[in-house]
Amino acid sequence: MRLPASSLPLSHFTQSSSGLPSHSDRQNTANMRPFFIRANVLESAKGSAYIEMGNTKLVCSVDGPKEITVSSDSGDAYSEGILNVRVKFAVFSHQERTVSDADAHRRIGDPTELETKLAANIQDGLSPAVCLDRIPRAQIDINCTILEDQGGVLSAALICASSALADAGIDMYDLVLSSSLAVVDNDQMIVDPSTTCLADKPISGSVTVALMPSLNQVVTCEQSGACSPETLRKAIRLATECCVKLHPLVQKALVTSVRLRSRPK
Repeated sequence: MRLPASSLPLSHFTQSSSGLPSHSDRQNTANMRPFFIRANVLESAKGSAYIEMGNTKLVCSVDGPKEITVSSDSGDAYSEGILNVRVKFAVFSHQERTVSDADAHRRIGDPTELETKLAANIQDGLSPAVCLDRIPRAQIDINCTILEDQGGVLSAALICASSALADAGIDMYDLVLSSSLAVVDNDQMIVDPSTTCLADKPISGSVTVALMPSLNQVVTCEQSGACSPETLRKAIRLATECCVKLHPLVQKALVTSVRLRSRPK
């Protein structure tokens, strides 16, 4: 697997020549952590992508469409294709690992409670963007491996998995880009926060938004904690602005992947 030697800050691709602001200066702004993405990183997969958002790092691979292997209780569930998402945290991905009661009794090899929830969120965020009606009775496997989790892992996984789907040539209505932010006391916001910058701050809530940028449609909006309606509206606006900023960077990575694939061997 070809991995980058270092990340490039978002300011490298913008007109501003100044560096990224510190976390303490990122309240009520749309500045983000250093961002890196590359498609076609796994030769054995039909499509793949690797992403870094700050120190959050993960890789996604895509296989299919192929015959459905997962079961469903719904009789008409296979009138269109499905996304089968699996998430796995590397044993070294967390600085501190906590084990829930459910995880303590799970069988070896079964997903943890966090992995199951994250996989469901990724499936919900990607399904509206994939043309599943064109692949009835078929499934697309998406495998996400979290190499390091320093905050914003859902946003990173949505972007990475969406890029891997595009790299695999899966029919899609649009890419899915995502961003998250934290709401601290006095309704101040920190866009794209890391776990380090939130360690000593009183967090009242968080918001994660996933956007199809070309269609300008929000496909996922996940909120935790409490915040006022006005704060929520502002949070969604800031998060969508961040998604729009990332769009040309993801497009560039996919174009580069296509050019590399088309080169004669």
